[in-house]
Parts: sequence; C-alpha cells; structure tokens
Amino acid sequence: MNTLLLGPLAVPGVVAGTALYLFYVRAEFWIDDDIKGTTLGLVAAHVLLTIPWTVRLVSASLQGLDRSAEEAAANLGARPLTVFWRVTLPMLRPGVVAACLFSFIQSFENLELTLLLVGPGRVTLPVAMLNYLEFRVDPTLAAVATVQIVLVGALMLITDRFVKLSRVV
Repeated sequence: MNTLLLGPLAVPGVVAGTALYLFYVRAEFWIDDDIKGTTLGLVAAHVLLTIPWTVRLVSASLQGLDRSAEEAAANLGARPLTVFWRVTLPMLRPGVVAACLFSFIQSFENLELTLLLVGPGRVTLPVAMLNYLEFRVDPTLAAVATVQIVLVGALMLITDRFVKLSRVV
C-alpha cells in the first residue's frame, strides 16, 4: 500500500499531466460531464500530486507516536472516537501540519501538471509567470519569485513556531 501511495513521486510532472489529461478525456466520455479544464479537475490532480508528501510525513509522525497515552485514555473510560480526537490527533498535529505545508508548497510550485490541465481563462501564478517570461525580460519575475520565497519561508517559520516541525522532519 505504501508503494502505491508513494508512486506519484516517481512519475515526472509532464508524464503525470499528460496521463491525467488523457484520463480526464476518457472519463468525460463515461460520465458525460466536463472534467478537463475545470477547477475541480485541477484540484483533483493536485491532490493526487500531494498524496505522497502527506503519506510520508503523517506516517513518520505515526512512527514516533506514544501509544501509552492512548491506552491510558482508553483505560480511564474514553471511547475510541474520543481517544482519537482528544489524544491521538493532537499528538499527530505536527505531522499533519507539516504535510499540509509541504503539500501546499509542492502544489503551488508545480508548473508541468498545471500547464497541461488548466482551462481557458484560468491562470495560476506559475503559468502566468511563464507566460510573462515568454514576451518580456525584466526584473519583475525575479521580484515575484523573491516574494514567493519570502512568503513560503515566513509560512514555514510561523508553522515551526506553533507545531515544532523539527520533531517531524
């Protein structure tokens, strides 16, 4: 199961984008509704792209989980759902937050997949940057890339402040 969930890491973005586009074309024939070029299709592709990051980080967080706190809560009469929500999930929070952060970064900077699946009239920032670079050569793109790097760095620092990512990564 782990190999299946980590599979998208081994596939290049262009190949994944082309395969998903062809899958969407065939799926549209069967469900008789548009998928390719829609926001839902793009979001589904990016979720597929981010599954490996989520699986790796949450499973790493599960490896270091202290089971004695769960057992103590269960021994004190907590129901299994209550144990999960009040004990297990707070202990998994650093892994889940790290998975969200890394998945967002991976999805945000992915140009290959997005370029093949974005619809007409819909433009993501990486696609807009590529289109801008095609016709102009000026420092605007460098400034946008710098702002992106600073925002992602600030996001990581804020996240580390609240959930201590060093425990997960």
